[in-house]
Amino acid sequence: MRIPKYQWLMQEPNQSCGFCDEVAVTSEFDKNFQLIADVIDNPEIYPGGDYEYNPFNPITSDDLVFDITTLPNDSEYFTLYINNDIIIFQRSNVNANITIGNVTIIKVIAIDLTSYLIRLLEEFSFYLDTYYGTATAVITNTVTITNIPSDSYVDDTAFNLLTNISTVGAQIDTISLWNGYYDADSKKIKYVFVYDYYDGAMRITYNKTLDALKTFSLKYSYITESLFNYEITIFDDFTVSSIFDTGVLALPYSTTEQLIEHDFTTVGNNGYTFRLFFTPTNATIAELAIDNISVRHLEYQTLENVEVIDCDGIETEIDFATTIYNQNILVELLESLPNIFQLKFTYSNDNVFYSRWYEIKESTDCNGLIKINWTNNCKFSEVDYKNLPFDNELLLTGVKIKQALELHDNVDSINASGAKISIYKNTQTSYELRLHPYLEDTQNTIERIFEHTYVSINNEEYNAIDVFQVTEIDLGVYTGRVDLLKKGTEIISSICCC
Repeated sequence: MRIPKYQWLMQEPNQSCGFCDEVAVTSEFDKNFQLIADVIDNPEIYPGGDYEYNPFNPITSDDLVFDITTLPNDSEYFTLYINNDIIIFQRSNVNANITIGNVTIIKVIAIDLTSYLIRLLEEFSFYLDTYYGTATAVITNTVTITNIPSDSYVDDTAFNLLTNISTVGAQIDTISLWNGYYDADSKKIKYVFVYDYYDGAMRITYNKTLDALKTFSLKYSYITESLFNYEITIFDDFTVSSIFDTGVLALPYSTTEQLIEHDFTTVGNNGYTFRLFFTPTNATIAELAIDNISVRHLEYQTLENVEVIDCDGIETEIDFATTIYNQNILVELLESLPNIFQLKFTYSNDNVFYSRWYEIKESTDCNGLIKINWTNNCKFSEVDYKNLPFDNELLLTGVKIKQALELHDNVDSINASGAKISIYKNTQTSYELRLHPYLEDTQNTIERIFEHTYVSINNEEYNAIDVFQVTEIDLGVYTGRVDLLKKGTEIISSICCC
């Protein structure tokens, strides 16, 4: 948690001795300010989403044994990862195997289960036994592949065609993948057009159990050299209803890794199904890589208590009220403060930070101090003015010097007798504000004050017509000046006929 810059409340200066700023506020000023809470680094709820290892079922034996008891529908498939190759066995009506890099899609033609198993044995014998030294046999509905190389995997998540597998380990959290594969070199999930389902979309689905009424952040990274649309939908498994849906959005084209993030809030303490769809414009040539899928509880630090420190170093806890707006904490102090004070903030996990020291001045005892108020009509850097119910205020030492009228525009003419006259003139009262020395932290705020939309000096509004000019007069000590125009003093004079 921290104090954002460019408001009246500032972080404790780095200087601990030497020249000291005297910064004050009036007793009438409402002590409101903004803090910014950092996101708490909650544990990853979807482990393995960085794809540092293959997310599918690892084959844990030298032999892979499974049953196929039902004829797959047309275009349904399962995938084997052997060595660094990806072999996809797809039931098809055409004999047109496809190889793209280290991915091979084998079309298994069949009219019934028997012919499918016969044809599958032929493909296993050619593509597996020949190249990887395996030995394959099919007896009735049972397929046995012996001498499987180590670090091999099977992915049957899309259609569940294989049954009675006892020689595989667990996959990552019920992941299901359509039209994609895991690339071990890049450690990403990549698109490949296998099955014309949902217009050839790559579909990543998984399930997680989440706590009720909490906000979560869903993120993923991607690289694409093709045009894709995407849609993310999250279903409540208990009510079988959608709690979040992005709708169809264009995936920005990027050849470098980009991050997409969406926040959602749960309704019940239930299981939830996450569905990520990536639909290409042209499925046959599309390229897309996905990784770093993440789900985390989105939780921000909270302000636990506020203490005020007086000149004697006595710390007193005071009442305060907060309004939370995402990461912004809008704070209102509900008790009076000592004449000279520093604020101490304690937030989550007992972490502590401090404001700088301030002096409170009565309005009758300002002793020539210049009161400056400022605000903006929207955000200014990290200060969220559109949600701040107050102006900023500081009492600073300096002088305001009257300058010649600022001439914005004029038109001169020579009359018939030869005299030069002004027929149009636009002028405004101008001043120069000179401020006494301050340290760098305070000067940084003073410089930015005059970039705000609304600035008043002693309750009169001004516009800065230039940036604040700073001069260093000693090591780390600065003075400055700025030219100002007083609002409401604009005069347009012109010669006119009645």
